[in-house]
Amino acid sequence: MLPIWTAWSDKEHPDVESIPHPRAELFIHVAQKGIQFGSATGLAVGVPYHGLYKRGYVNLGQMFRGLVRSSAVGMLVGGVIGSAMVVAKMQTLSDDEVFDRSYRLRFNDGQNKIDRCAQTGLITGALVGALGMSRVGRGFPVGTAAIGLACGNAYAVFSLLRDRKAKAYAEEKAAGTQASDQ
Repeated sequence: MLPIWTAWSDKEHPDVESIPHPRAELFIHVAQKGIQFGSATGLAVGVPYHGLYKRGYVNLGQMFRGLVRSSAVGMLVGGVIGSAMVVAKMQTLSDDEVFDRSYRLRFNDGQNKIDRCAQTGLITGALVGALGMSRVGRGFPVGTAAIGLACGNAYAVFSLLRDRKAKAYAEEKAAGTQASDQ
């Protein structure tokens, strides 16, 4: 997990001192995942609801405003549910188990990339809404932040899949080259 307000640069020291507050780090990570899941779910539920079910939304602007609202509600509900889940789970975990999970999260490059992209999307979406750059989300930066968060998440996941595919292709090509050399 890589919270936006923290810069981790201590990969050289993978010991207990490198994670001074593992419970807080695990809590923040799971709450972030709940928020990310909620914003994406709000969009996934909002698209068919506002596009198909509510026949009164003929205007695209009204439909997009509805999506902004549903994504914001999903983000807030996801954050509450994620926070409640991690609090309940951490009561059953020992300190060593919490430290182990926090350690694995901190040094997981794929997870850190997803978190950074999601946080970048969140900040970008909030700025778009706060500065009134979008007529749809004007005056509602939470909703545009939720949509930005979902977009950042989607970008990170597709980017990781692309990187894994490229790595597999390079390994396959290298193995083919080695076989033909023999």
